[in-house]
Amino acid sequence: MMQLVRAGERAVPYLIQVLSDPQQKQVHDNVITVLRSMRGEAVAPLLVVLADAPSASLRMVAFHVVLEERDPRLIPYLWLAEANPNETPVLRREARRALASLLHRSVSPTESQAPLGDWRVELLREAENYYHHRQPLPPGETVRWWRWEPGKGLVAQSVSRRDYEVLAGTYWLRKILDIAPDYRPAQVLLTSFLLERAIEVSGWDKPLSATSPQLVSTLSVSGGRLLEETLGRALHERKTATAFAALQVLAEVRDARLVYSGDPSAPPLIRALSYPDPRVRWQAANTILQTPLPSAFRGSSQVVQILARAVTLRDNPRVVLALVDAIQTRQAAERFRALGYEPVTVASGRAALREVANEHTDLLVLDMRLSDFPLDYHISLLRQSPEGGYLPIVLWGTEESQSEARRLAARFPFVTLAVPFPMSEAMFQHIVQSAAVPHGPPLSQAQRQAMRQEALNWLLRIARGELPHYPMAPAYPALLAALQDDTLAPSAAAILAHVRGRLAQEALAKAMLAAQRPDAVQIAIAQAFYHHVQANTYLLGDEHLQQIRGLAQKPVPAPVRDIIVRLLQQLSPSPTATSQLLQRLPVPTAPPAKP
Repeated sequence: MMQLVRAGERAVPYLIQVLSDPQQKQVHDNVITVLRSMRGEAVAPLLVVLADAPSASLRMVAFHVVLEERDPRLIPYLWLAEANPNETPVLRREARRALASLLHRSVSPTESQAPLGDWRVELLREAENYYHHRQPLPPGETVRWWRWEPGKGLVAQSVSRRDYEVLAGTYWLRKILDIAPDYRPAQVLLTSFLLERAIEVSGWDKPLSATSPQLVSTLSVSGGRLLEETLGRALHERKTATAFAALQVLAEVRDARLVYSGDPSAPPLIRALSYPDPRVRWQAANTILQTPLPSAFRGSSQVVQILARAVTLRDNPRVVLALVDAIQTRQAAERFRALGYEPVTVASGRAALREVANEHTDLLVLDMRLSDFPLDYHISLLRQSPEGGYLPIVLWGTEESQSEARRLAARFPFVTLAVPFPMSEAMFQHIVQSAAVPHGPPLSQAQRQAMRQEALNWLLRIARGELPHYPMAPAYPALLAALQDDTLAPSAAAILAHVRGRLAQEALAKAMLAAQRPDAVQIAIAQAFYHHVQANTYLLGDEHLQQIRGLAQKPVPAPVRDIIVRLLQQLSPSPTATSQLLQRLPVPTAPPAKP
């Protein structure tokens, strides 16, 4: 017997097998004595027996042996046993008494049926602790995970610490849903676990539809609202991998209802456009673009801004500094610039809101002394908006404003304190890092180039009117800059050819009249300019027209010259030009007869 005791938990499966055999009933008492002598060593496997063994007698033995240790690990199993309608009345009653004792709650005879608490909430909290890495685990790089297998009984396997967290967390969530299948918080958390794990296993760069097709297929038919709640929770808790995965599945669902909201706050899918991680923002924009929409919606400008940012390949994060003191503004701008930020300085909360609305912002610094509106009002507006739903905010203030800053940080998510002003460089960098959100791995150059091409394709569809609810204006600066790049100019010109107004036509004319460029680029720009004039009429003045006439006399590719001549003939036809065009036309001939 002492050898079995010294063997510890490794001997427990054998001992349980003996207890399961009625032919060995004469040694059952000895087996129970051995289990009791193991003390804490036997607790982990016996808890699995208590929860999952098919034999009521085995479950009762496990209950009594573990209860003697008064191990706190027993508590969630007692909640489960007490709530399980398939458990025996005797064990449910015993579990309730033990639970009251371990929780130090007195239960009078008249309260014998009164609930000790909501078992669903308690077990959900257990799963939450594993999801957020708060649950203490046994020491070692690998941990023993115990489970009950039909036909085999108690089985153990060595798993990584992360695998143990996933197995334990999902175990409790499945137990909740076995008894209460309609308990929404458990559904949401189980979905979160599965999505996060799918990204951990397959990586960030492969689509879930390829790496986890069963997960995507099942969640796609489970309803968009479940995924919406999962996304909202992930964004709020800064669970970047979960948010990224949820957005991928929502792209398969394509539920337009998730883009609109009946209350002032933007829905999670729209708020994801302001999430700090670039992959999440990009996936949110793509998910919305792939969803057929019946009408305009909040956040359309942010979608186009994300596309424009992908076209420019801009790396530097943007910080808006709304500070009262000019000297502190200059010093803070210099510090942020040294960290790689692109600082934008304003002097009021209203101006800060405009900057955030007009262009994607990665960080907002608000002075506690801003007086144009209460800070509650500023932050509340941001948190309800598509552009500021999850924008990280740093509150900058004096020591006297500490209590107010803490109140705001407790009320609103993604708020960090720089109160009092961070004077040392180490403290300043700490505050900036505290405001950051966990990101996925950096995007490779190939990925960024692929995103750029996809963004150009989306912008072309928007410009053509295939996607009618998106404004083109936020993309103008990026498209005008792209016209100067020989690699991007043909795509940018094709997009601008469909954009109404003088701005696009003038940009195309200037690009066409620019210095020598590759033939293919000149031809693409000339074709786009011609198309724009055909669709919108000529919107420029005589000065541009004279320059276009002069271009026809320069050594340009023949297709460019033909386009210019044709355009000039249409704008100001002359008999001489008409004769020249007619003289170049061949006489139509019949096709040669077939032999």
